[in-house]
Amino acid sequence: MSLDASRWAWQQQNLKASEKLVLLAIADRAGENHTAHPSIKRLELDTCLNRKTIIRSLDHLELIGLLLPTGEKVGRTRQVKVYQLSMVPERHALEPSSKQSQKRNSPKSGTVPLLPSNSPKNGTPEQSQKRYSEPTSIEPISEPYEISAARMQKKMPPDFKGVVNAYNEILGDDLPRVVKITKAREKSIRARWQETFGSQSKGNDLNFWRRYFLHVRKSKVLCGLKENTDWKGADFDWLMNEQNMAKVIEGKYHREGDWRTDIDLQEAV
Repeated sequence: MSLDASRWAWQQQNLKASEKLVLLAIADRAGENHTAHPSIKRLELDTCLNRKTIIRSLDHLELIGLLLPTGEKVGRTRQVKVYQLSMVPERHALEPSSKQSQKRNSPKSGTVPLLPSNSPKNGTPEQSQKRYSEPTSIEPISEPYEISAARMQKKMPPDFKGVVNAYNEILGDDLPRVVKITKAREKSIRARWQETFGSQSKGNDLNFWRRYFLHVRKSKVLCGLKENTDWKGADFDWLMNEQNMAKVIEGKYHREGDWRTDIDLQEAV
């Protein structure tokens, strides 16, 4: 059991009660490396939810990036997915910083701070002062590395071909295949590439697009398999529309009775 994982799970917001309960149950069984592999049966016992609700919750938690399938499966039948809990902060990240510790050790707190020695080995006081005051050859970083990395990632050019290939690979047998990347399609991909769809789901991550298209494939409605309807299903352009995409992610087309029963709903990315 990882206290870090449990604390992280409690902090997640904008989830349905069933999704939060499933996430907490998985976090409760996570190890120190923040991976867990409870079976559906185990989650049924832990949460008192039915199988379909648990599968729907897992699917949504994967889609928004809180649970990342590692691609590994365990268990007697090798059908139990191993999940990586995404971006769980370590306990040391929550501990007081060195600056806070130094502040506590200031003269006001009754202790004497460490000062550079004035011995000949370390030079005269003037030399020591000069050494400490001279600028280094390395300029200080103007902003945290994490912010710089995020900005650099955001500026990555859209992978038009990567997104289209993921669509054709996953949905090409159920929906019309894309045979040409038009200017209009480049525009829609570029727009979605800049967006964030969940706490850890970003448009410039091809793994997100694979999760998205797998999520689409699990819906009878989106694949044109819903009974008593004339709609033949979605296509690439419909799925890339901003408003349509929000409805898909929020579960409008994955309600009770909308899930396909002819495929493996526990497909891994």
